Amino acid sequence: MVLLTQGFAQVFAGTFLNSCYDIPGIAAPPKPTSKKAIYVFIDQTMALTIPIKKAIIDLVSEWGNHGEQVKIIRFSANISGNYTELVFDETGNIMPTEPYLFHLRRKHKQQILACIKKRKQEFHNALVNTLTNTLKFNDDKLPQTNLIHSLNTFANQLIADQSIKDKTVLVVSDGLEHSDLFSFHKNGVIRTINAKRALNTIRKKQLIPEWYGAKIYFLGLGYIADEKFYARPKVIIPLKNFWEAYFREGNGELKTNSIGTPMLLTKSIL
Repeated sequence: MVLLTQGFAQVFAGTFLNSCYDIPGIAAPPKPTSKKAIYVFIDQTMALTIPIKKAIIDLVSEWGNHGEQVKIIRFSANISGNYTELVFDETGNIMPTEPYLFHLRRKHKQQILACIKKRKQEFHNALVNTLTNTLKFNDDKLPQTNLIHSLNTFANQLIADQSIKDKTVLVVSDGLEHSDLFSFHKNGVIRTINAKRALNTIRKKQLIPEWYGAKIYFLGLGYIADEKFYARPKVIIPLKNFWEAYFREGNGELKTNSIGTPMLLTKSIL
């Protein structure tokens, strides 16, 4: 059993959100509304290698540089210290427009630009620290989580936000459902599934949510840390077919090379 240290979710203290425009005598520019967001869903029942952890951080760490919202959610079985939790929920800084900067005194312009640069670095550090700390607690000895129900909840509660027009979702999971619906693995070995039958089961339960055109990326599909043959095509292909059909039926936009088995074949999801 993994116990999280007290204050785990406090790695982002919000210092990077301090106003850069608190200068007497000048007005702050109109606060823009973020129209772009990334949602990172981390299945903590999946053991991760150091290269996989680094790949996740590399994919996400540059978000927020242009005012994007970033939300990181960890989830697993509901046992002590491990449960669904929103561990990062912040919006990055947006540069002021050139017309706004043009009318500032040189001293004020330099102050504001220096402040924004500092805030961006603080945002970046907080984001990377949160991801690093969250990924430390991934453990395949945890009871298997209910992935289908978890994704349904996340889509309905987070992705349904109509104020965000450009949504990107990164799911970090082995994609192996293990619940009262069905199980994709048995005795530590991935089962060869019937993708159509599995999809029919969750369709009847109304567990295919609306993804509102979100760009979907899936990292870790089919990966089991102690299973030597996780990449066997006869096992992986039906599993991949299932998740592709699941997201497409829910109006998710699967990008080229968007499903990693286990690693994504892309360096950026911006």
